[in-house]
Amino acid sequence: MISILLSARPSYAKLQPLLSELLARHADVEVVACGAALLHRYGKVVDQVRTDFPGLRITPLYATLDGSELVTSVKETALLMSGLADHYARTKPTLVVVIADRHETAAASLAAAYLNIPLAHIQGGEHSGNIDDQVRDVNSVLAAYHFPATDKAHHTLQVMCPRAVAIYQFGCPSLDVAKAALCLPPLWITDELGGVGPRLDLTQPFLTVLYHPETEQPAAAYEQMMVVLETCSRIPLPRLVFWPGQDAGAEGSAKAIREYLGTVKARGETWHALRTASPSAFMRLLNQTAVLIGNSSAGIREASYVGTPVVNIGSRQDGRERAENVVDCRLPLFSLEQCITRQIRQERYPSSLLYGRGDAAPRIAQKLLEVVRQ
Repeated sequence: MISILLSARPSYAKLQPLLSELLARHADVEVVACGAALLHRYGKVVDQVRTDFPGLRITPLYATLDGSELVTSVKETALLMSGLADHYARTKPTLVVVIADRHETAAASLAAAYLNIPLAHIQGGEHSGNIDDQVRDVNSVLAAYHFPATDKAHHTLQVMCPRAVAIYQFGCPSLDVAKAALCLPPLWITDELGGVGPRLDLTQPFLTVLYHPETEQPAAAYEQMMVVLETCSRIPLPRLVFWPGQDAGAEGSAKAIREYLGTVKARGETWHALRTASPSAFMRLLNQTAVLIGNSSAGIREASYVGTPVVNIGSRQDGRERAENVVDCRLPLFSLEQCITRQIRQERYPSSLLYGRGDAAPRIAQKLLEVVRQ
C-alpha cells in the first residue's frame, strides 16, 4: 500500500494528477490528510479530494493547534509525528510519499524512517532561502526515492543524498494540471469559483494576489499584506485575492484582508476573495490573470509554464530557479506599483519548460508502482 501525505492546498495540485494515474493502474493507495487540508479557513482541500476521487481511502489526522507563530509549527510537527507513527505501525504501508517542504512532511518522513518504511520525496533538491529548505532537505536525506523537477535539483540531490536508491527527474506533476487546463475553455465569471465579493468578468484583465507571510518575518505579515493590497488598489483593474495558507503570520495576513475588504465598497474598488480553487480552476485563473502578485511558488513554477507575468515579492522564493516571466520586488515594496505596471505592459511570456513538460504524473506513478511491487 502507498501512503501519501496531504497537508495543504498547494500540494494537491501535484497530488491530483498522481492519484489519477495511480488509481488508473489499480494501485492500493491511501491519502493521510492533516493540517490545513482539514480546515475550512484554509480551504479544506480534503473535500475536493473526496469529490475528485469517490471511494478513495482517506485518513484524517488532526494535529492542528491555535496560533500562527513559528513555535506552533514545531508543536504541530511533534503531535503529527506521534499520530503518524501509530497509523503507520497499524497499517504497515509499503511506501510513504511526501511532497515538497511543509513542516507536516518532516513528521511523516521521520515516522517512516524510524519504522523502516521506504520514503519517496517529490519536489526535493530545490532551495528557496528560508526555513523551508531545512524541512525539504530533511525529507530528501531520509528518502530512498526522489522525484526532482529540474536539472539543478537533480544535481543537488546527487550530492546531498549519496545513499539514495534512485533519483528520477520527470518534472513537477502540477504542470500536468496546467497543461490540461490550457485545453479547457476559460473561466467566465467568479460565480464558478465561489468566494466573496462582487462578480468579476474573468474574460477581461484582472490582477491576482497570492501573498503568504514571509517565513522568517511572521510578525510583519499584517503590515506587508496591507501594503500589497493598497498598492494593487492603485492599479485600474479588478482584483482577486486568495486568503493565506496555514503559515506563521497567517492571522496577520487574514486580518489585513478582512479590514481592507471592509473598506473597498466606500472606495469604489472591485475585489473578490477566494479561500481555495480546484487545481484545474486555479491553473485556468493563472493562465487568464494579467499579473500574479505575491510570493507563491506557483508564480515561479506553474506560471512560468503558462507564460503568466509575475511580480514576486520579498525573499520567500529567493533561491528558486526562475524563468523570464518573474520580476522580483524586494521589501519594503517601494517599487511594487512600478513592477506591476511593467508586467501589465508585458502581457504574456513564452512558455518555459524549466520545471517540466506536463507529463510527470504518469512517469512518477509507474516508478512508485515498480517500487512497491518489486
